[in-house]
Amino acid sequence: MIKKLLFTLLIVVSMSNLFAQGIIISEIADGTASGGYPKYVELTNTTATSFDLNGYKILKSSNGDPFADAYVFSASFMLPAGESVVVANLDNVTAGHMWSDYSLTTPTYVIHDATNVNGNGDDAYAFADAAGTVLDSYGTETDGTGLAWEYKDSYAYRNASVTTANATFIASEWTIAAPLTLVGLSADLSPYLTPGTHAPAAVATTDANILTFSLAEQKSPATIDTTAATVTIEVVNGTVVTALVPSITVSMGATISPDSGVAQDYTAPVSYVVTASDASTKNWTVTVTIAAPTPVVTIYDIQGQGAATAYDGMQVITNGIVTATSGSGYWIQDGTGAWNGIYVYDNVNTPTIGDDITIEGEAAEYYDLTQVKNITTYTVNSSSNTLPVAEVLTTLDCNDEMYESVLVQVEEATCINADAGYGMWTVNNGATTADSVQIDDVMFQYTPMINEKYNVTGVMYYGFGASKILPRDADDVEIIMGVNQSVEAAFSVYPNPAVNEINLVNVKNIEYVTVSDITGKLIANINVTSENVKINTSELEAGMYIVSAFYNNGNVSTVKFLKK
Repeated sequence: MIKKLLFTLLIVVSMSNLFAQGIIISEIADGTASGGYPKYVELTNTTATSFDLNGYKILKSSNGDPFADAYVFSASFMLPAGESVVVANLDNVTAGHMWSDYSLTTPTYVIHDATNVNGNGDDAYAFADAAGTVLDSYGTETDGTGLAWEYKDSYAYRNASVTTANATFIASEWTIAAPLTLVGLSADLSPYLTPGTHAPAAVATTDANILTFSLAEQKSPATIDTTAATVTIEVVNGTVVTALVPSITVSMGATISPDSGVAQDYTAPVSYVVTASDASTKNWTVTVTIAAPTPVVTIYDIQGQGAATAYDGMQVITNGIVTATSGSGYWIQDGTGAWNGIYVYDNVNTPTIGDDITIEGEAAEYYDLTQVKNITTYTVNSSSNTLPVAEVLTTLDCNDEMYESVLVQVEEATCINADAGYGMWTVNNGATTADSVQIDDVMFQYTPMINEKYNVTGVMYYGFGASKILPRDADDVEIIMGVNQSVEAAFSVYPNPAVNEINLVNVKNIEYVTVSDITGKLIANINVTSENVKINTSELEAGMYIVSAFYNNGNVSTVKFLKK
């Protein structure tokens, strides 16, 4: 009996989905008005009988994510034979987003509470049953940017000949307007969109424009002038232009000759004819130019010994040794000292410090920081190279443009501000506080102590109106430890910074020593019974500690040490 009941239910579900094959996605839109509206999905009942959509779903795939519920028909919704229902975001009925605001007629059957039916032009949709089984689809679970089904600031409608749902998206079942078709047209979309009626819009028949033109070898996007009917496009240096294959899209309903995808000899300008849907024509000229060879220049030349590079906006090829790396780029240097370092903005390639690399990219100024960006070629020539010697500067010198992106070091610089905000601290070894420089935590975070002296190594950086040294790791920050002398003699510790242990030097007349953290919390109390005193520091966390020596005459001497 149970088997019979389950079998019966399966038959019911199967028959329901069979009938649902006549429910198709018939139109989608991604508008260009405020908020990108109107945005909607239209379903059409192509059968001869009404269909109850209760429990059925519209699914959406955002930016290539798996299909997920965008709207579920939660109440009995009978869609009459031959009729269409438009499912739109609630914003489609707010002020400025009414159908009439786009010169469109409000659909007879429309749902305005589908808050997730708000896809952009690269998001796919599907029609599914209550179990989530896809019955019909537009697009795929892939980011649609650049794909045949992209409808950014545009629309698509199902061809009239298609009356059966198809779980597998087939582009030929659709008429898909080119991306950006609706740009600037939001006040009157009636020639393009027909929400609620499954019939192609009466698109203007005189449109005969080339909308997009691209070549695999192009160096930058094409420039399209619809008034002059010209296309100009630059290809990379060395390209043979005698048989390039273009990808071309034209106005809705128009055709082009020669066709898109047909190889052409672009040694001279090539003529194209675009024929509009009313048979009128427009003659176009496509000109392909070959980019000049990219100049090979030194970092010194790119920096240009001035506030801004003379190569700003130009492609360059340069070479250097990687001196530092961060999450979004790295620094390279091809010599020691002024003007020989530069920052490379590159979140694709991941060099290692010591790599000798050759790069091609665009020289640019970014908020007064000279850099190379948009890297097109990247070659590692060798690895584990000796780095340029850090240029020893005063903190005043660090503010000079010539040391931007150079590996530098300041010596015996006093910490005058242990918390300058955003992980920074300030040091100075000049005559006045104005001679100071900031230390930033872009690559390594360090907690300094006010009034202590440090040797700091790192690359010079310029950002937010200030020069900064960027240490790369703990080895780049060395504390110059002072000794609080007592009458007994100079008590000290080594190594400093320490890793696994410290040795106490000159412990004569010391009865015992204590180890405390920087807050004063006692960590160890050690009796001194010999001239060789070692203290295990392997279990200590990284940070600053204090060793206090207690002499037999009551004097006390303290020394700070850094645990790495």
